[in-house]
Amino acid sequence: MKAAIVGAGLAGMATAVELCDQGWEVELYESRPFVGGKVASWQDEQGNHIEMGLHVFFFNYANLFALMQKVGAFENLLPKQHTHTFVNKGGKLGQLDFRFGLGAPSTV
Repeated sequence: MKAAIVGAGLAGMATAVELCDQGWEVELYESRPFVGGKVASWQDEQGNHIEMGLHVFFFNYANLFALMQKVGAFENLLPKQHTHTFVNKGGKLGQLDFRFGLGAPSTV
């Protein structure tokens, strides 16, 4: 079987890996000069790291981390030790500390 996947974002790449594992011949097409979609980053001419989107990977993203390990990308993950400050309803400040293993935030 053959498949063509348009878009080399996380969903396109994960689909390509799954199909390849099942024996399919896969061609992956991306219009930009990099893969990863909103989870991509690159360095500009001055050496600055440019991020395509918000990269917050919570520790309960087991499937994402398993995929990253499977394709050899997990070793390139650069976790940053920081806290995220946000403003709650009524102006009260809150923080989400990414330095420790947390589950995903709840909306409840």
